[in-house]
Amino acid sequence: MKRVVFTLAFGAPKYAKFALGLGRSLRLIGDSSHRVVVTDIKRDDWEPAFDEVVYVPRPENPYHAKFRAFDFFDADAALFIDADSLVFRRLDPIWSEFEGQPIAVQGWPISHGDEWHGDTTKVLNQTGFSELNQFNGGLVYYESSAASKKVLEQVEHYRQNYAETGFNAFRGHVPDETCLSLAMAKTGLGICVPDRRDYMNTGVGLIGDLRMDIRRAECSFVCRRRELRTVHPHVFHAHLYSQFLVYWKQLRALEQLEEYERTHPFGWMSPGHKLRRSIERRILKAQGRI
Repeated sequence: MKRVVFTLAFGAPKYAKFALGLGRSLRLIGDSSHRVVVTDIKRDDWEPAFDEVVYVPRPENPYHAKFRAFDFFDADAALFIDADSLVFRRLDPIWSEFEGQPIAVQGWPISHGDEWHGDTTKVLNQTGFSELNQFNGGLVYYESSAASKKVLEQVEHYRQNYAETGFNAFRGHVPDETCLSLAMAKTGLGICVPDRRDYMNTGVGLIGDLRMDIRRAECSFVCRRRELRTVHPHVFHAHLYSQFLVYWKQLRALEQLEEYERTHPFGWMSPGHKLRRSIERRILKAQGRI
């Protein structure tokens, strides 16, 4: 299968910075996925963070543009990751588990009495479903198939008739997650893997520090969501925490590493490293170890 991991970056320059952080983190972690950015922001530094840049006009509803992957590029399977995300572990387990599914997300089932973009009880009563999948749309997988096309047609149906669903709008727009959740319930297609997979997680419900170091490929935190637990995500979706300095420090570190690669040849050793090697070699020789 031709697999593509892609993101969207439209409008303000900050979204390009977010997307570059995502692409650079994928490259740094050694992930082999083909990386594509779909954008209306002209820059000359999209590469090497991305293998392919697709320029398109800003969509009327950018939230739902994530479902148009095969309008933008050729692929058999697409994994959408929100631009304000950083990758700390390779994506191979995600591709392996999701392969063969028309569409896949990570989350949990919700039913009467829950809250998600409004009163879930109201939505279930209006739609006739017994439960829905709640998830964050920062990570969505789908394939180029008749089954996925059926699901995405239902997504578009719910987008156009959103007022009838009972869900609330989000920042004046129709949310993509709720439409996809309804479409999956309607068609019975696709999977929602448990949140404990930690393929993607946000800092929602964060308790204490957000421990993040892109150079060490480390990200962990404790949060209170459906349950209290420690999270070690493959993909950290910054979401609200894109307004925290720790996230921007990672973006800067990635930018500096890319600059280092451009300005230093293969195997370059700094004067400081050479001096340390010289001193420690003498110590090892004195100890008779070399």
